[in-house]
Amino acid sequence: METVKVWMERLLERATFELVPFRRNLTDFSRMVSERTELLQAGTAISLPWVNKITPDHLQRGVVELLRLKLEPICNIVARRIESDTLLEGLVSRLVEAGVTRVLVVAGDPNPAVGRYDKCVEVLPILAGCGIKKVWFAGHPTGHLRFSGAEIIDHLEEKICVAEECGVQVERLVTQLVYSGSEARAVETYLQRLSCRGIEIPVWIGVPGPATFAGLLDFARRCALTSRLHYLLSHPTMALLPLAGWHPERFLTKIGAMPSCPSGLHLMDAGRDLEALLKWRAKALAALR
Repeated sequence: METVKVWMERLLERATFELVPFRRNLTDFSRMVSERTELLQAGTAISLPWVNKITPDHLQRGVVELLRLKLEPICNIVARRIESDTLLEGLVSRLVEAGVTRVLVVAGDPNPAVGRYDKCVEVLPILAGCGIKKVWFAGHPTGHLRFSGAEIIDHLEEKICVAEECGVQVERLVTQLVYSGSEARAVETYLQRLSCRGIEIPVWIGVPGPATFAGLLDFARRCALTSRLHYLLSHPTMALLPLAGWHPERFLTKIGAMPSCPSGLHLMDAGRDLEALLKWRAKALAALR
């Protein structure tokens, strides 16, 4: 049990966060984060997803605000949302000028793609040319819409090779949203597959913070997480969520008990309540110490 507690404490201490950027004005976003900086250490990584109704301008302004607050913005570059090379080069150049050193690169859900990019590896040369030298990639322990089984790891190896050719370091993998016991087992299998292939990139597990069932559904819809929506609406283990809501503790105990534990957690503000998420993390850490 002590080992599980040690791992859980480490996972929570290393947590990064994901916040959907503001849609209406900078003031709301700034207030949401700045009023809670006492619960965030300087330099904490905050991922800004490029989801439905979010524009490159939203991302850029959110990045600047997080830097002002001495937090580290991780802007999501979504290949299938990029309309043109000019848009991508302009966005990334402005991010680098602001002080961004790393980004999270994904292919994204839009189908068909908005522009000419279909895979995340296709944007790597431009990222490298604009000065990005470190990237995070997505991990898919519970499956992928385009790939299955061993193909997921094959595809990841391809992305790593392209990144190396571009002179870009793959710093970590951040998994898709996971939240059930069966998915915890899928995470363990995924980590084992990475190890068997000799892939030693640290893995952060994407986990929603405390939320109601309606909050989880809304988060999945806002972020266009098609497979996650299907899981929430159809999987038997989710049947009690409408009554009990989602609380990460039991899921994290399963993660902490794995023989091969991930490197950290990527906590997603599924309940649209950053303060509740940060206080939950602080309370969980206090209980483990």
